[in-house]
Amino acid sequence: MNTTNMTLEQARQTRWTFRDYRGQPMGELLDQGLLTLKDLGFAVERAYDKRVQEAAKILLLYRLEQVADKSDSPSGMVKVISGGRSFSQRGQMLYMLLQGVMFGFIMGGALILLVWDISSRSSRNPAETSETTARLFSMPPQYVLLTLAVALLIVVGIPALIFLGVNRATRYFDRQIDQHRLGQEGEERTVSVIQQALDGNWTAFLNVVLPGRKRTDLDIVLVGPTGVYVIEVKNLSGAYRNTGEVWEYQLKNRWRPANNSPSRQAQSNAVRLADFLKADGISQWVTPAIVWANPSAPIMVENPMVAVWTLDQLRDELGNLGQTNKVASPTREQIVEKLSKLCQKQADEQWYAKQ
Repeated sequence: MNTTNMTLEQARQTRWTFRDYRGQPMGELLDQGLLTLKDLGFAVERAYDKRVQEAAKILLLYRLEQVADKSDSPSGMVKVISGGRSFSQRGQMLYMLLQGVMFGFIMGGALILLVWDISSRSSRNPAETSETTARLFSMPPQYVLLTLAVALLIVVGIPALIFLGVNRATRYFDRQIDQHRLGQEGEERTVSVIQQALDGNWTAFLNVVLPGRKRTDLDIVLVGPTGVYVIEVKNLSGAYRNTGEVWEYQLKNRWRPANNSPSRQAQSNAVRLADFLKADGISQWVTPAIVWANPSAPIMVENPMVAVWTLDQLRDELGNLGQTNKVASPTREQIVEKLSKLCQKQADEQWYAKQ
């Protein structure tokens, strides 16, 4: 219950102050799944603006009450089963590890050079050093200048090249980490909307890796009374357009072909899942779909090979799934059991790998 002076409507109209969605009404962001319970909890603890803190408290209580009401309904809430860390989470961990290894090599190399320099200085005879210096300056001036230039190049140039290389590598790792982080945020937003839109007749499987040579994961698999759906989540930056199976992105007012087609990726994943089910005698059509999870990145869609749902459309699109073909309850139970075992096996393997 709201025990403050701020009303629910006032809380919904309060402007979000954190990055990405700064200045947008918190209620709209919550409805679109752009703010999760974790985001609201973060704002309660960290927001400098007291009004944002207050609004986050009210919306958090309101959302928890909604969840409680839904869980008390006959069908309950959508069941969410994870197969462990997602591709985006694994990618973040990999590039952070590579960054750490790179800096470890640099620090180790610098330490070795320092020890070597101290050792060589301590073992050097001062008379020999003076003799070498005298011999150098007794040479013709042009040779002295050339020797000094080479020495300067070694002393200054090599460290500068190392610095530029490390800086470039660091920026590359940071870009990859940010890209994978955005992918994870997009999946979390999508799952948040699914939890709000569907009931306990549905099961959502996250980060499903099917057996076989191709080890890419399926972002989300939805199994419910009206069908089985493979959802590919994209949280890309910049302007994109999709015609048929062709995807393009805008660069300096020109459209260039994307390296990968999310439509073909989603279609391939749907076929792979259907084949996986068929191996156990379950003949079930799998429908592919794409969720465009970045509302700040414009997308144009025309005659798509695979349906593309923006995040603000997702709630309505999920609500319309009831108009599609029905799946027999025994078949649905078989599919849920098979995918549950697969996800549990994946999660166990990841847990044992950390031990």
